[in-house]
Amino acid sequence: MYTAGLQAPLPNVTSLLPLSLINFNFYNQLKYACPALGLTDMSSSSLADLQNMVRSSYEALAEGLNGHPFKQMSGIQDQLNDILGAVNSILAQTDEMNMFACLQSACQGYSRLGVYSDTFQQTTLDSFQKMYTELGPNYGRVLNDTQQSAVNQVDETQSTITGLLSL
Repeated sequence: MYTAGLQAPLPNVTSLLPLSLINFNFYNQLKYACPALGLTDMSSSSLADLQNMVRSSYEALAEGLNGHPFKQMSGIQDQLNDILGAVNSILAQTDEMNMFACLQSACQGYSRLGVYSDTFQQTTLDSFQKMYTELGPNYGRVLNDTQQSAVNQVDETQSTITGLLSL
């Protein structure tokens, strides 16, 4: 599978502090420990201003993870699952036997015209039956298990960051 660019690093959230603990001293520590947050000098800021700057930085950091390659692939997987779910819904509303009888009738008609051999006809029907019975959540997977684990890590990191906003 193509994996170039998928090794985008996740932020180390162990240095981040809950928003409620942010004071002048911790703000400065956080500013130097986590330069990626882009925290500015305090100048003459109030405690509320400092906490708002940290809140904005945390929110931007969490939002930025939506652009992580594995998060993007997860979105593609969700779209594929929606499509497969819609197809399954349509197929569930269709009488399976009538559908196969219609396909078989079409194949037999072409076979009588010499277009399809009996072997090709049976192979087509078998393939259609297999596709119909296997259509489900594992039929179309974008992510393998290792990549799904990485998506879970991105989600956990995002949750950890947003959780610090409410502590």
